[in-house]
Order: sequence, then structure tokens, then C-alpha cells
Amino acid sequence: MQPSPGPAHHDSRESVARELEAALQSGKLNRPAEAVAHYQQALERSRLDPAAYADVVKHLSRSAQKYPRDAAYRHLLGAAHFFGRDLRNAEIHLRKAAELAPGNASILRMLGDCLMQAGKPDGALSSYRNAVKLAPGDRDARLRLAGLLAYIGAREEARGLYQRLIDDGARDPLAYSGLIEVSDYSEATAEPPEYSAAISLAENPALPPALRRMLHFSAAKIDRARKRRDLEFAHYFRAKQFFPYRFDVEYFSDLVAALKEATSPEFFSERTALSDNSQRPVFIFGMPRSGTTLTEQILAAHPGVAAGGELTFFTEAAKSLGIAPRRSEGSLPLERIAERLRSIDIADTKLLAAKYGEQLQQRGPGRMRVTDKMPGNFLHLWLIALVFRDAGYIHCTRDPLATCFSCFTTDLGDAHAYTQDFVTLARYYRIYQDLMRHWIKVLPVRIFESPYEALVTQPESAVRGLLAAVRLDWDPACLTFHESHRLAQTASYAAVREPIHPRKLENWRGYESEIAALRSALELQGDETGNPARPA
Repeated sequence: MQPSPGPAHHDSRESVARELEAALQSGKLNRPAEAVAHYQQALERSRLDPAAYADVVKHLSRSAQKYPRDAAYRHLLGAAHFFGRDLRNAEIHLRKAAELAPGNASILRMLGDCLMQAGKPDGALSSYRNAVKLAPGDRDARLRLAGLLAYIGAREEARGLYQRLIDDGARDPLAYSGLIEVSDYSEATAEPPEYSAAISLAENPALPPALRRMLHFSAAKIDRARKRRDLEFAHYFRAKQFFPYRFDVEYFSDLVAALKEATSPEFFSERTALSDNSQRPVFIFGMPRSGTTLTEQILAAHPGVAAGGELTFFTEAAKSLGIAPRRSEGSLPLERIAERLRSIDIADTKLLAAKYGEQLQQRGPGRMRVTDKMPGNFLHLWLIALVFRDAGYIHCTRDPLATCFSCFTTDLGDAHAYTQDFVTLARYYRIYQDLMRHWIKVLPVRIFESPYEALVTQPESAVRGLLAAVRLDWDPACLTFHESHRLAQTASYAAVREPIHPRKLENWRGYESEIAALRSALELQGDETGNPARPA
């Protein structure tokens, strides 16, 4: 199932092997600091090569066993497991490293990162606070602490931390952007100083593009609060220039066409034996900004459900088969996709089920259901359905114009370059809709449609439907999900700390002139029959 390694992987593997050999020799010469430095290099160079990464973990495990009192080896081994998304072992080794070196702030910082990823905000908060106490000048630890406080709703404390970082002279994009994110400018009578600072930093060509994009979105937030819509949209359009690549919507369209051609009801009926019978996974998918985070938070309030967050497992599994939303090294020629899909056998699906099951176990030990709310899994439903026919499938939908407006005006990250302009975004949306219509026809699973509009206007009825779709009894706690301390690390993190309300149902209204081109693009795309699809 794994593609043949390319030249880059061979080069990285040889480089990793050299660093591991050097680390071994340094250890024999009783030069532990030198050995650790070589291990650090080996770990960094193995990040994109699973085989090389496995070698690094094996060597580090041996060294940690040989030198059980050396915190550096434990720290590196914990880091290796963390980078490999083995959060359970990462936590074990990082906690041991922290015991061996209680004064090491960097270990506590990484332990906090690990606990954040594992959905343990209380533990992460303690680790970050201790790291800041040990190293008050550690800017990274202070930024992490402020960011976590923002995520859990402690906005005033987060604001104070960001402001102190700035007052201490940190001209840091993350500090300014964080300060703006946790501040309310609706009653501002004067221009806040962070507005001009964010714009000035955004124009610095030395900054990474992702940070420049983030700062323009931050400035746009202040413009929105002060009702300066022309300036707000000027920042959005400026931000779109800082994606690392132009999204090839033609390739995406051709890829979806190839997947549709390769899959049929017969394709799945002939492969029934490949499926694992677990009902534990609950896949929540759809376009970003369609209610996926809200849906996960509601379900996670049920005592039988754990929130897994946005798992990249099936994105990576599909990529290992040469199937990804953008053309890259290792991508299959589109005419070979059907052949690749037919080549998947029971050994492949059993391996995927076992590895995915391990990730769910780490995130929800003892829970009946564990959610995976990766929106982009809509592209990989063919593979997910091969592996887990009995899982829960929740498709979050929302009005096309409301969805695309929210996608365009939110910094979703580098992976969402299809939001680069109105035409590309509208085309992507319609391709997604067309693919979902196909999946509903051919997949051997029940896909529960969850309209965002119903969720926020008829919450109890909608929530009862969600629970029934994943075979769970009613629990009223699902209606008070906002009282949970569960961490939501998405752009919707603030909204899910409020009760369900329809306030943002049509947040595009008032921007009719700014988004006229988006509306036109959505109407021109039409549906699969060629009829225009006109947002209300």
C-alpha cells in the first residue's frame, strides 16, 4: 500500500543513518551532549520518512534504556513519539524527562504541547504555567500559555499575557495577533495601537507568509468591529496573496471525477469483507465553517463520547496511495486511480483499522464513540467506508453563501488555498457538493445530513437526531456543551463556548456589495443538472 520511496527519501534515510552512527560513536566515547545533538539532527531529518523515523525511535529507545537517568534522551524520545503522533508514549517519556530534570522549562513546554494535542487542557495549562515560572523570559512558553488561556475561554488573563509580552518589547506577530483575537473592539472610540502595529508587521517581507496573512486577518477583525467594510475586505484580499501555492482547482476537479468513475455500489459490495465492524469512530465532515466544531462539541458533552479533534489519519493514508487534493511528488496519474483503489486488500484495511483504532484509544480510552472532525475527510470517504462500514457518518451542511463567506473571511491555514479568490472558492464548493451527492448514492454507509441552520434554530430536535445517528441515547448535557472544559483548537473555538444561537446564521448580510462576485460565482457554478443554485 505504501508507494515506493523517492530519491528524496533515500537521501534523507542515508543522512539519518549517518547521524545515528555518529550518535552511537559519541555515546561510546562518553560524550552524551554530542550524542544528543546527533540524535536531534537525525530526528529532524526523519520527519518526512516513516522508515527513517522508525530507526530514530528504535535507537533513542535503546539509549534511554541504557541511560535511564539522562533527561535529554527521554526528552528526545518523547519528542520523537510526539512528532509521530503517538501521544500516549510521548506523554510517558516527557513526564519522565520532567521528573529527571524538574528545572527544564523546554521539557515542560513540550509536555504542554503533547497534552494539548491529546485534549488534556488542564494538564497542558499546568505544564505551561510551570514552564513560565521556571523561565519568565521564555517567549514561546508565554505565548503558548496565552494561547491556551484564550482557547479555554480565559480571555482576560490571555489578554494580559499578550499585552505584557508587547510591553516587554516583543514585536512578535503572534503576540499582536493573539491580543487582537481576545480583545473586543465593538465599543472602541479610538484606534487601538495594535492595529497599526499589525499592519506594519504584515508588510515586513522578512516574515513568513503565513504570519503576514494572519496579521492581515487580525487587522480585518478591528475593521469589522469598527464597521469599515472597505478596509476589512482590503485586508482579506491582501491576506490571500500569502498562501504558499495557488490552488489548482482544475486538478481537484479532475481528481474528483476520477474518484467518482472508480467507485460504484458494485465496487463496495464486492469488498464487504475488507471492513472492520467497529462502531467506535464518528466521522464529522463537510466544508469548513459548516458546523463541524459545534457538532463535535455537542457530541463530546455526552458521557459516552470523546472528542478526537481534526485527525489527519485518513488524509495521510490517502496521500500514501498517491491521492491528495493537490498534485505533488508521489501523486498518482489520474488514469491510474481506479487501478490503485482496486488493489487495496484486506491486509491493508486491517492495518489501517488497527492503527486508527490506536489513535482513537489514545483520545478516548473507555468511551463508546470517538469523533474525528476533519472537514476534508469528505474527499476520502471511499477509503473510510472501506475500512469502517459500521462507523457514524455526519455530514455538516450550511447555506452555500454563508459557508463560502465564512471560509473567505477566516484564516483557515495554508491547506485551504482554495479560498484564495471568490471564483476558486465557489468552484471548489460546487465540486465538493457534487462529490457528496455521489458518495450518498454509492457508499455502503448511512450518511446523516446535519444542516447548520437546524442545529442553531431547533437545537434539541437536531441534537436528538445527531445522537440517534451514532446509536447513542439522549443526554441533556449535549445541549449545555458550552459549559464543558473540552478544548476546541479550531477557528470556531470561541463560538463553542457560547450556548447555541442563530446570531451568525447569515453573517454575510450587510456585505452584499463586497461579496457580489462571490454570489455570482456560486450562482454560475449551478448544480449537477446545470440549474443555477441561488443562495437565499
